[in-house]
Amino acid sequence: MKRFVKYDIYSPVENDILEKDFADAQKIERYRIGRKAFYEPAFPAWRYFPLKDFSDVSAGTKLMRTKSCGSGGGIDIPALIAEKEGFKQIFQFDKAVNAQKAEALIKERT
Repeated sequence: MKRFVKYDIYSPVENDILEKDFADAQKIERYRIGRKAFYEPAFPAWRYFPLKDFSDVSAGTKLMRTKSCGSGGGIDIPALIAEKEGFKQIFQFDKAVNAQKAEALIKERT
């Protein structure tokens, strides 16, 4: 079974490079950020997103819709928004400060 899988539109990276990068990666909540890739858990493996493929990264919020009686509202969830050629990938965080840390770390490494 593969330990790392890539998201369809992103560039492939050699597995031995990913192994070393993952081992040295910094953990922020459930994600890992290495020098080469951003990793998210995708049981039973890890999905990776090469940092070089991101054209822009920003910390923000994602609107989570609620299905309560007639409210039609939602709540804002902290998120990291990564762009690749107009396509946005949204990674949900528990705390806004952690999304900001992830943004700063990715910008430092790209």
